[in-house]
Amino acid sequence: TTQFVLDTVTVYPNGTGTITVALQNSNGIELVTTAPIAVSGSGGTTPVKIPLGITAKPGTGYRLVLKASTGISSLFLFCLIFFLLQHLLL
Repeated sequence: TTQFVLDTVTVYPNGTGTITVALQNSNGIELVTTAPIAVSGSGGTTPVKIPLGITAKPGTGYRLVLKASTGISSLFLFCLIFFLLQHLLL
């Protein structure tokens, strides 16, 4: 019953351009979409950390997807999720 925050995503782009990231539920319905974000890198060697700050309700089957991109030939990503345990903060 505790909401969570998808705080950041680290991507490893191959090339220079923009990406747009979306969070979808288990039915593929888009819940949140970022604006285009500038990225630049050379594959798995250049991490680019993107702040998301997306708050979501508990559930299963969430997907973080690359909705659109320009100027890059490939992209790898790594997500970091922080759980908000509000009752521990009281």
